[in-house]
Amino acid sequence: MSVRLAVLGLLAFLARVLTAAAASAQAPPAPPLAIGILLSGTSDRASIDVLLKALSERGYLEGRNIRVHERFARNQVDQLPVLAAELESLDVKLIVTTGTTAMRSILEVTNRVSIVMAGAGDPVATGVAGSLSHPGGRATGLSIMGEEMIGKRLALLREILPEARLFAGLFNPANPGNTVWKRAMETAARSLGVGFRSFDVETLDQLGPMFEQIAALKPDGLVLIEDPLFHSHPSRVAELALEYRLPTVVGDIANARAGALVAYAVDRADLWRRAAFYVDRILRGVPTGELPIEQPTRFNLVLNLKTANALGLTLPATLLAGADEVIE
Repeated sequence: MSVRLAVLGLLAFLARVLTAAAASAQAPPAPPLAIGILLSGTSDRASIDVLLKALSERGYLEGRNIRVHERFARNQVDQLPVLAAELESLDVKLIVTTGTTAMRSILEVTNRVSIVMAGAGDPVATGVAGSLSHPGGRATGLSIMGEEMIGKRLALLREILPEARLFAGLFNPANPGNTVWKRAMETAARSLGVGFRSFDVETLDQLGPMFEQIAALKPDGLVLIEDPLFHSHPSRVAELALEYRLPTVVGDIANARAGALVAYAVDRADLWRRAAFYVDRILRGVPTGELPIEQPTRFNLVLNLKTANALGLTLPATLLAGADEVIE
């Protein structure tokens, strides 16, 4: 009798297993999780590919278990809210972005989407996060805490121009993060004993007249603050700086490769690689506001020796020795 019961029990168990297997085979596969990428400028294919590769290493494959929707404002700031709303309508779980302008636009027009910063200005000072350790809102990721970098850039320019007495800074006032950067630059200039004047430009058409206005002031050097306007037109910025003989330090290596004198910048590839961690945690259900915001740990120094020669400048040997890249 006990053997008969055991056999019946085994048969019942096998029947349940087979039923579950059949139901599983008939069930449709789970749809891929949708994520968005929104940039203020044009497509940054290299950075996006870094993110996708880092996600693949964590088991996320485009078309299999994630679907990536990319949107680019092409330097038209008024398009950012439109594109952000479009991404939310596609039911994305989160949006990866860079820059304070894009981040603020997403927050203003979406209601539920999380934001992963692959580099943005001070999120606490701009009101995006309660603190770095506990953001508390819908945005987290990597922040470009620019105060230290601003000081480093001005110090580099002063090292090249030891007799400098006046520096100029070029900003885009439409970028909400630039108020913080401007204060940091004024503080850094005072600490170096150098005068400082700021200038605002919002469009590509304004660049030429603004460089002419800056040159009339006769500053010893110029600092450009990170903005899609400058990043998207590196050759134009470099041409103007050389035309008006303004030694220029920038925050994007593309500008230095296009002809600016010096770039001291965060390693953007590293930021996009590290952003994959946040995407993974949020997709796994970790509340966005509980993920601490991190700061950059890798930086690049690029010197353009060709531009230095054109400006009649001799770059210090110690600076050349410590550069990550020297353009000749």
